[in-house]
Amino acid sequence: MDEDYYNDKAQSENAIQLASQAINNNYPNTRELSRVLLTSIYLGAEVDIFATPEYIRAKSLDLELITDNVFDINRAVNSFIRLRYNLRIRTERELPPLIEDAEILIRMLNSEYID
Repeated sequence: MDEDYYNDKAQSENAIQLASQAINNNYPNTRELSRVLLTSIYLGAEVDIFATPEYIRAKSLDLELITDNVFDINRAVNSFIRLRYNLRIRTERELPPLIEDAEILIRMLNSEYID
């Protein structure tokens, strides 16, 4: 799993780098957008990001891409498609059996030492 982690991390960094060369993220309300994302991701809040006033305002600006080179845009999109594929393998195939094993181990430890 360590190897998978480092591979996914490298793929993620590559995707972000490619996207940064194609997508304009220069929104005037970047701080507010970040706050919404942090609240929804790190604090586990149930937030429909696309319905927030911050997102709606940013979307209304309709910023142009940094590049009009279709090749650069396709590279960025393809990189995220590969990353999504890798992460789906981890979350849908590799992690469920590990979670099940961990739950069994926790139950065994609880019955041995707590019950």
